[in-house]
Amino acid sequence: MKLFDRFPSYRYLFANGVLAFKRFPFSLLSAMLGVAAAIIMVDKDRPGEMFTHQKLLATAALGLPLFLALAVFAEKRGWTEKRSWALQACGIIPLTIYYFSLPAELFSAFMHFVRFLLLNIGLHFLVAFLPYTGRNQTGGFWQFNKSLFLRFLVAALYSAVMFIGLAIALAAADQLFGIEIKEARYFQLWILMAGLLNTWIFLAGIPKSLADADGLIEYPKALKVFTQYILLPLVILYFGILIAYEAKIIFAWNWPKGWVSNLVLWYSVVGILSTLLLHPLREGAGNRWIGVFSRWFFRGMIPLVIMLFLAIMKRISDYGITENRYFVLAMAVGLAITVLYFIFSRGKDIRIIPAIICCLAFISSYGPQSAFSVSENYQKNRLKELLLKNEMISGGSLREIVAPIAFEDRKEMSAIVSYLVEWHGFAPFSEWIDRETLARYDTLSRFSRAEKISELIGFKYVSRWQTTESDRYFSFAARHNDFSAVAGYDYLICIEQNEADHQQNVTIENDSCSIFLDRERFVLKVIFDKSSEALEFSFSSLVDSIDLENTGDTPLNNLTFEREGDDFRAMLVINRITGTVKDNSINKINSLNGYLLIRKLP
Repeated sequence: MKLFDRFPSYRYLFANGVLAFKRFPFSLLSAMLGVAAAIIMVDKDRPGEMFTHQKLLATAALGLPLFLALAVFAEKRGWTEKRSWALQACGIIPLTIYYFSLPAELFSAFMHFVRFLLLNIGLHFLVAFLPYTGRNQTGGFWQFNKSLFLRFLVAALYSAVMFIGLAIALAAADQLFGIEIKEARYFQLWILMAGLLNTWIFLAGIPKSLADADGLIEYPKALKVFTQYILLPLVILYFGILIAYEAKIIFAWNWPKGWVSNLVLWYSVVGILSTLLLHPLREGAGNRWIGVFSRWFFRGMIPLVIMLFLAIMKRISDYGITENRYFVLAMAVGLAITVLYFIFSRGKDIRIIPAIICCLAFISSYGPQSAFSVSENYQKNRLKELLLKNEMISGGSLREIVAPIAFEDRKEMSAIVSYLVEWHGFAPFSEWIDRETLARYDTLSRFSRAEKISELIGFKYVSRWQTTESDRYFSFAARHNDFSAVAGYDYLICIEQNEADHQQNVTIENDSCSIFLDRERFVLKVIFDKSSEALEFSFSSLVDSIDLENTGDTPLNNLTFEREGDDFRAMLVINRITGTVKDNSINKINSLNGYLLIRKLP
């Protein structure tokens, strides 16, 4: 009995859960709202039915860290429960504004998804430092975040075990009692466990007496071993590689490659994480090396930060500002501020690190200085300059082309249009094209939208795959309201081939079947290993049979092929195929997806 007395009772767990709800009511309500929206979305068949739920899910996901940051801020200052609830209720205002700022179709432009990620990052780092914004609270800040991290791992473990157990129970009910359990129910169960149970367990474990952690030093030995023997060797290895590469740049006098930006940033993350994890031990006996490491780590970052700035500024000067380059530049600025602070500041307060990340995330999200406004304006101005250069606009309005447009100009304009459509939707083009005309093309794919916008502006779209004027890009998409008879076939296989070589393997009536795209011969091969039979679908004549000028709505019968061998018959139904054409023949196939129907012959 004494053994079982050590385990918490259900009454204790229930009381802890109720206490967590009283401490963080708005965070848990956000989790419930988000989980409910996600579960309902799983059962929705049409995209239009999901738009409201997508917006609710995104808003609830932001509400969880926002309300948590406000709650722990109030607790740290000893506010009453009513005052804490009032502060958390104030968080509803920005969330409501965010919800109504979202478009009807949340993912109509990529910027909305990235902005959501930025806000989420900023709010999570706000939780990390907001309760400890006073003086002499670095120790409590470190202990608090250590507790959050460990609690996150515990909550993830508990919810994962619960999900696995309940999933097995559902599978058992399906197999043993014949109770039909749809596959969607397992996904909904995972949403419930990961979204609600995991959140509740995490919040229930947040330290209740935040003020007591200020002078507390508890350092797990496992964490010291992990940092000292895993992270630090990686930091030294990365540093050696980057310094050697920088020496190569200096001696060869070549600009640094764009890829080096990622390596410098990852090195910075690992190095700064190491200094954060070891921070409480720097004053301990025998740990002077930690202070030496921290001091020289930031000094050693100076040449790497310079190299990072050179790499990203080179990319910006060549191709202009986009969101991705803006983010790299913002991270370079944040890294430079951090390095200079830890070199010249006496206090060397580690709380500045999450504060800088939080500020950069918020600054990059909204306003004229945000990544989206700066990038859109820059690229739109580039497009406008090219239109003016080719006399395609006059007085701010489009005009008929008076002279042929050079291929390189058309390719650059096409790349800008494609970028603007993908990241910002149709809004950037409303200056030249009326909104009613643009709205008619909402249902088109992003690629087709870019083609249509280019056509409306007055030039022929050039794919990024084209290298010369004679190269032509093709994209055949099946007409969605068409149908094809499939009688006489027994099996259906989804085909998905992209630029990376990819082979699909399936088993049909005890015969192993391999499906792959021969990119040199422009042939889709279907090989049956046991019977040694091979069926081939050639696309060499595809270009001749279909009008390249009107390929976005191709009749399905033009994209349907049948082949028959001694043992098998197969029919390929292409949903979409893309590639390039040179001298009126296929030069390259970039992607192919569709369906393969197979029947074994008697």
